[in-house]
Amino acid sequence: MKKHTHIIIPIIVLVVISIISGIVISLVGQSIEHLDERTYILNVPKNSNDKLPLVVALHGSGGNGREFQTVSGLDSEEFITAYPNGSGFPTDWAGGECCGNSLNTDDVGFIRDLIVEVEANYNVDTSRVFIIGFSSGGIMAYRLGCELSEYVTGIGVHSGTIEFSECAPDYPVSLIHIHGDEDLVVPLEGGEGLFDTVLFAPAETGVKTYVVVDGCSSESLVVSEKVKQQLWDNCSRNTAVSFVTVSEQGHGWFNSDSFSSTKTMVDFLSAHPRS
Repeated sequence: MKKHTHIIIPIIVLVVISIISGIVISLVGQSIEHLDERTYILNVPKNSNDKLPLVVALHGSGGNGREFQTVSGLDSEEFITAYPNGSGFPTDWAGGECCGNSLNTDDVGFIRDLIVEVEANYNVDTSRVFIIGFSSGGIMAYRLGCELSEYVTGIGVHSGTIEFSECAPDYPVSLIHIHGDEDLVVPLEGGEGLFDTVLFAPAETGVKTYVVVDGCSSESLVVSEKVKQQLWDNCSRNTAVSFVTVSEQGHGWFNSDSFSSTKTMVDFLSAHPRS
């Protein structure tokens, strides 16, 4: 693993209310971490002696960790959360054929080293290490599930797709994929997006890939007024796969009274630690 240094700026947050998510955070220690030339924000609950899950949250194209921290509302007293920053300008991830100018960056190595560093310094439950990504961050999450299954137990993909042809994880990895049916940037059915000339794979391609690699054998379907959920929960080593389509939604993070992307992802992944 590459040599790294720390620059820590402690911030004690007594009560923080995320306007978008409505999640209340209390007594969270926040720091900015440096790993070689890369940085990430780290939130660690204070005064906890319990082993906690680790969530690594990946922003979309042109974003950053701080922005995604606000939009996603993923901070919690129940787990440690890391928000790494992509590379290049505009910032992006080396998730596959898409996107931006970061295709030759070793983002897989960066996220691996991040996980190893956090596990070495904090009380992480290694059976619950999750990657959650939005848009190109979701594309990167798919790749990390394929290549870092030794470290990663589950991934949450939002408004992304799989753009990586080789997916043969050493261990099964749970997946939840959430997508709006009116997404024009990364279309649900695949094809050319609004801002890219690449042809995206259909969202279901990544879902079907993980159904196969996880050895899932049965599917159930739950449909409400605006949400359709396909669920495969008879998979290897307590893994499961969920494909959630939200009607009348475009390319964004969904947190409303009727549907919360944050709660849906966290609840699903937390229920599937590696056995």
